[in-house]
Amino acid sequence: MTANTKVLVFAAALWTMTLGASSWAQQARGGRPGPMLHAEMHVVAETPEPGRLFLYEPALVKLPGGRLLTTFEHTLIDANARVPRRFRLAVSEDEGRTWRQLPPLDLHSAQPFVHEGKLYLLGNLAIRRNIVILRSNDEGRSWTGPVTLFEGSYWNAPTGVLVKDGRLYRSFNLHEDADGTPNLRNYQGCAVIAADLSRDLMDPGAWRMSNRLDYPGTPRLLTRAPVAGRRPDHWLESNLVEVKGEIRGFHRLRVPGGGAHGLTYQSTAGLAAVTRLTDDGTTLRHTFGQFFPIPGAQNKFHIVRDEPSGLYWMAGNIPVDSLGGPPGGDDRRILILMYSVDAHNWFQAGCVAMSKKPREAYNYASLLPDGDDLLLAVRTALGGRHSQAKSTHITFHRVPDFRSLALDLPGRRDTGD
Repeated sequence: MTANTKVLVFAAALWTMTLGASSWAQQARGGRPGPMLHAEMHVVAETPEPGRLFLYEPALVKLPGGRLLTTFEHTLIDANARVPRRFRLAVSEDEGRTWRQLPPLDLHSAQPFVHEGKLYLLGNLAIRRNIVILRSNDEGRSWTGPVTLFEGSYWNAPTGVLVKDGRLYRSFNLHEDADGTPNLRNYQGCAVIAADLSRDLMDPGAWRMSNRLDYPGTPRLLTRAPVAGRRPDHWLESNLVEVKGEIRGFHRLRVPGGGAHGLTYQSTAGLAAVTRLTDDGTTLRHTFGQFFPIPGAQNKFHIVRDEPSGLYWMAGNIPVDSLGGPPGGDDRRILILMYSVDAHNWFQAGCVAMSKKPREAYNYASLLPDGDDLLLAVRTALGGRHSQAKSTHITFHRVPDFRSLALDLPGRRDTGD
C-alpha cells in the first residue's frame, strides 16, 4: 500500500491519506460468498493517532469535471476535552482508488452538492453554529463564503439535499432548549430550509425556514421500560425524500436514548419517524406523520432515489442483538444495502462490509449512484480499541452493477427494460 503524508498545523497532527486498495477489504467481505456484495474498498483517510484523533461524517459527490470528492470531519480528543472539528476534503481522479487532500476548512460539518456547475457546501461553523453556505468555482480549490443563512445552533449529518419543483431542501436539528438557549445535547427540535434555485444561493434572501417541529415522544408500547438517568428519546440525522409527489422526512430515532453502561442503549432498533413537508412557495409547513419500522433506523442511514431503476436505495446498520449488552442497538459492525419502491418498506440487497468485533464499525455511509455502480463513503472504525463511534478511517466502497441486485418488484416504475 502506498501513502502520501502531510503535516497539518491543526493540533500538530500528522495525517496519512492512504492510497490504493486496503487489506481490510478481505476482512470487510468476511471471506465468504453469498450475501456479501464483494464491494471494492479503498481508504480515503486514516488517523495516525487512533486514541486521540477521530474521523466523522463522510459525504460523497461527483464534480462537474468527473472527479470524485469526499468530505469528512476530524476532531482531537485529549484528556476528555473535545476540540472543535475541522472540515476536510479529498479528491480522486481514478474513480476512488487513490485520494488527494485539498486545503481544510474551518467548518464543523457540511453537505456538498453541485448546482449549475458550481460546488457548494451547506452546513455549520464550529460548535454547530449557524447555517452557512460556501461556493467553489474551481471544484474545491478555493471558496467564496461562508455566508450565514440562519443564526442559531443547527446540525445534520450528510443525508443529501432534495431538489423538487425548482427548489432545494435540507433538514436540520435545532440544538436549543424551549427558551432558545443553545444546548448541543438537545435534539428535540427539527426544521427544514428551502432555496429558490432560480436565485443566487449565496443570497440569504433566497432561503426560507419551516416551523420548528419537536419530537412528539415515543409511545410507551414501542419501547422498553424507562431507565433512570438516561437521555430522553430523540430524533436526528433526517433524510428528505420525495415519495409519490410529497416531501417526507425520515428521521433516525434513539429509543431509548441510552442507559447505564449502555445496557439498554437503542434497544428499540429499526424504528423511524416520518414527517411531511408542504411548500406553497411562501410558507414551509413541517408536520409529524407517523412512526414506521425501517431497518437500521436506530443509526444514521442515507436514502437516495435512483431514476434508472425506479427504486430508492439505502445503506444502514442492522444490529445483531439489540436486547443484549454493549453494543446492543448501537451495533455498527454490519453495513447493509437495501432498496425500496416507496422508501418505507425495504428489501435487503446484501452486505457491503462487516466485522465480528463489537468495537469495530462500518457506519454513517453516504451513497452516490454512478453509472451502473453505487459508490459509498463510509465512516469506519478498525482495531477495536475504542468505541465503535470513534472512527479511525474514512473508506470508499464501490458496488458494481448494483441495480441487478434488486427483485423485479410489483409497483416498481416501468423503466422500459
